[in-house]
Amino acid sequence: MKIKTPQELGLLIRERRNRLGWSQQALAEKTGLRQPWISALETGNANAQLSKVLTLLCALKITLDLSTPDMPAVPPALNRPRPDNTLLDRLIDAHRVKTSDE
Repeated sequence: MKIKTPQELGLLIRERRNRLGWSQQALAEKTGLRQPWISALETGNANAQLSKVLTLLCALKITLDLSTPDMPAVPPALNRPRPDNTLLDRLIDAHRVKTSDE
């Protein structure tokens, strides 16, 4: 889902909160934010502090992916393949066979 306006972000947050069955007050208690602030965000208040928005998104388990046309959503440094442990696995298996034969 592409969010283009503060109102669209507010709608997404409200829908997710409702799906979880939480009131604004319950969400406020879970995040340490004030209920009036959550209400303002849900109605599209464009003056919301980013740190508070991120806290709220985290509590609602909403991920935020940022990208530009020339940059992937995940920086290459974070998207490295995991090391290949095939050789290590073979050495461990060979050791197990050797010790079980003894």
